[in-house]
Amino acid sequence: MKKIALLSVLFALVVIVSLSAGTSRTYVQRVVWENGEILDLVTNTGSTHNENFIVTADIEETVGEVLGTNLATPISSIRLCKTGNGTIVPYYAAVFLQLGTFTTQWVAGQTINMSVTYVPTGAVANWSIVIPAGTTSILMTGEGQEQIVPGPPSTHTITGTFTSTNWNTEEVTINTTTPEDVEIQVSGSTYTVTVPDGWTGTITPSKDGYVFDPVSRDYTNVTADIADQDYVVKAYVNPNAPTITAPEAAQVFTFEAATPVTITWTNPAGFMPEYYETKWMEGEWTNAGLVNEWTTAALETGDYTFAVRGVIDTPQAKVYSRVDINGRSLSHANAASPKGAGTEASVSFSVIIYDIVPGNPFAIDTNTNITGSGTGFVGATVEAGDLPPVPNAGN
Repeated sequence: MKKIALLSVLFALVVIVSLSAGTSRTYVQRVVWENGEILDLVTNTGSTHNENFIVTADIEETVGEVLGTNLATPISSIRLCKTGNGTIVPYYAAVFLQLGTFTTQWVAGQTINMSVTYVPTGAVANWSIVIPAGTTSILMTGEGQEQIVPGPPSTHTITGTFTSTNWNTEEVTINTTTPEDVEIQVSGSTYTVTVPDGWTGTITPSKDGYVFDPVSRDYTNVTADIADQDYVVKAYVNPNAPTITAPEAAQVFTFEAATPVTITWTNPAGFMPEYYETKWMEGEWTNAGLVNEWTTAALETGDYTFAVRGVIDTPQAKVYSRVDINGRSLSHANAASPKGAGTEASVSFSVIIYDIVPGNPFAIDTNTNITGSGTGFVGATVEAGDLPPVPNAGN
């Protein structure tokens, strides 16, 4: 009798201990992203947990008992990992929960509340499941039984501002490579470009008459939002060119010897440059100062080209002043000065040098015809009547 009583006590203790430990039962829940499988990210297998996620679980009827991958719960009891064998059972990502880990014995019909947080973004997915009768594993892995969990966003934004101390920063146009893949929004002086995950491309702002610093920005494999991609509206190019007043286009100069030619111009309409740049014979642009003329070196017979443009390095904003018009005091401002090099003006002309032979008479009549036996091109003498009319003889 004593043995029977002792065995009864031991059995009761085992039952109590087993109930307090919880009956073992596994819940397996397949998880996917909204746009499909997540196996590119969830590559860990076995009794390991993917640290990109936090998984928690609680039974609604036993308040305060929570299991979690961030709560020192053993990974063997709660985790998110890759499972399957790739042959008979295709690979998939799943949440594993061991119900026997809860302190209080679970009961069929109770509700398990699950939560999965994607750590990089903080996005959370929640769902619940009612514990079915029995003790076999709860397998929610079939078609249509998946739970959607958060992951990397399918799109990202690239944002920035157009800034300037002098110029209007609105009405800027944004262009990108692969425009069919992106969404562009410009609002006032700010912009947003929405691109797909992994996007590679270039963003380039533009506005007629303005340039930007930087000119554009390149991106490779965008996997997160990118902010503070600002551009400075740095320059406004003056569309107006100076007017060359001398020489005339295609003018031909005739000289007795190599002679300099002075080229003159007037200021461009609308703006006063800080200085002018000149370009001789398609060479480099050279600062000529704030002048309205430029003199060549002594020129031999030949064809020549010249160009000039106005430049402003320090833009000035509008300066307002009070003016009285018909007894009313009004505000007036001249146009803001631009920054940059203006449009160039150019001219082409020719030089012909005639050689005058000493001691031989010659004459130039009012029609610039040269007569006499002492005239000719350099290095030659000719008789009267052999020369063609000479345009603009002399300076």
